[in-house]
Amino acid sequence: MLQRLVLVTLFITLSSKATACTKILRWNDDPPFSFISAAHPTLPIGINIDVVREILSEMDCSLELTKMPWARALEALKAGKIDMVGGAFRTAERDTFALFSSKDFQSPNRLFQQTAAFDRWQVGALADIEDSEYRLGVQIGVSYSSEFERLRTRAGFEKQLVAVNERESLWKMLAMGRIDGVIADELTARAELNSLGLGLVIGPTDLIVADAPSYFAFSRETTSPEFVEAFSELLENMQNDGNFDAILERYLD
Repeated sequence: MLQRLVLVTLFITLSSKATACTKILRWNDDPPFSFISAAHPTLPIGINIDVVREILSEMDCSLELTKMPWARALEALKAGKIDMVGGAFRTAERDTFALFSSKDFQSPNRLFQQTAAFDRWQVGALADIEDSEYRLGVQIGVSYSSEFERLRTRAGFEKQLVAVNERESLWKMLAMGRIDGVIADELTARAELNSLGLGLVIGPTDLIVADAPSYFAFSRETTSPEFVEAFSELLENMQNDGNFDAILERYLD
């Protein structure tokens, strides 16, 4: 532990003597992790933004925010056009272009359906809907679980997927009955459905698609392993000293 703290201190010291450090974080309308509120219509806020801003401040770095859909953000991260994304699942393919921090937050990906259709579709696993009339709404470029990635290689399952960039479109399609289910982070879904007035129309099923940890991902083109290690140590400190929980409570309340 002492050796790791020395590493963080050394990195911060060297950074302060170097040129100005700025990191670009992708954000999108994804409450409670990143969003625009009525109280702050021009300033994105949220769990991921507050955590990153606090850690970068300790590393003598400034934060720049850029809004873009998830699929485009991954391509931008790969090309080094942005430095960071939050809430990323770690996959072998992403390891080729991204470095990953320690776990930042764990909220399960769950299947949501129209509450009126719960009796019609009783899904115990994603494989249960394969080769059926079930239409599953997903976001372009999003990896939901290892089972999802395995199933989507099958032509029959792939035909059942309805993929769009913005999750808000999926909620509206689900409410209108144009699709039968949507996979989403549980906390994000609760916030978005309440905001859209669909909290009574659409609800969570018992199917947890994935309960794996998500990470902050950094572009290998713009970020060194030493920077990510120092960032991770400060993130761990936040989790241990209560600052991380304080940020969660600020938004989950």
